Amino acid sequence: TVHVDTSNPLTYRSVRLVGGYAAGATDPAVREGPAAVIDGVARPEGGVYHGWHSDPSLKLPQSVRLDFARPVTAKEVRLTFDPELSARHAAVRPPRLVKAYKVEARVADRWQTLVTVTDNELRHRIHTFPETELTALRVTVSETWGDPSARIFEIRLY
Repeated sequence: TVHVDTSNPLTYRSVRLVGGYAAGATDPAVREGPAAVIDGVARPEGGVYHGWHSDPSLKLPQSVRLDFARPVTAKEVRLTFDPELSARHAAVRPPRLVKAYKVEARVADRWQTLVTVTDNELRHRIHTFPETELTALRVTVSETWGDPSARIFEIRLY
């Protein structure tokens, strides 16, 4: 199920995972929004966005969170951002591309920062960290190169 946690000022968007897989991730209704970050498609396809973007009326930072039904062990996270591949941005950074973000893991009921990036210019990012047992993963976007929405196509955890 997908839920919005309004108790936090960052307005987290969450995908609750069941047994390591998103319930209904292949359902067409879930191909846009928070659950789309794990639907296996990292770009717009067939008229469907296949990614999460925050509400542009809410200021950044905004987050998407993956909650696991049981602890998982990971040492790498791969992120795919929206660089507006269909638009032309000669000599400028695409406004939709995420510029600044952090990745956090919930370890023993506490959030622990795994990585912080302040000047991203890439569509794909791979971050490694010491092997960690976690119950949730959160990606918080604090800045883009100009767009009011945070946009993430895909989050993979290994």
